[in-house]
Amino acid sequence: MEVILNAAIHSESDSGVFVCGQFYPQKQRIDFTITDAGIGIPEKVSKYLRIDRLDSCEAIKWALTEGNTTKGGVQPGGLGLKLIKDFIQINKGKLQIVSQFGYYEFSINGESYQELNYEFPGTCINIEINTNDSSNYCLQSELSSEDIF
Repeated sequence: MEVILNAAIHSESDSGVFVCGQFYPQKQRIDFTITDAGIGIPEKVSKYLRIDRLDSCEAIKWALTEGNTTKGGVQPGGLGLKLIKDFIQINKGKLQIVSQFGYYEFSINGESYQELNYEFPGTCINIEINTNDSSNYCLQSELSSEDIF
């Protein structure tokens, strides 16, 4: 839900946000893909930072950094993609982001950025969740003092 809301808030897309998912029972994975035809992460971050043109991979890296947000006003921000990345790391899933000329992938195989030869209009985020993971997750802030000891 976080990624879908962020796409709607940040993309400035006239076409809206498109979401689909696929469950792969044999691979024990479920994939969700969220795509918009908006301005893209690099343009959004460049406008926010008042930089002429930020490299696509650098903009994606900036968006993944805790505390960084292009949201204005009193709404908190800067945790969404970071929390998703943290979850993916623990879950042994995969996170992929394509925006303009940048491609990012994070999985158990590591983290990589790649410049693309052709522009992808907007942003596409794929989240692959390991459904074989039987762990329970919560934020540190959700733990009571009794849970910590």
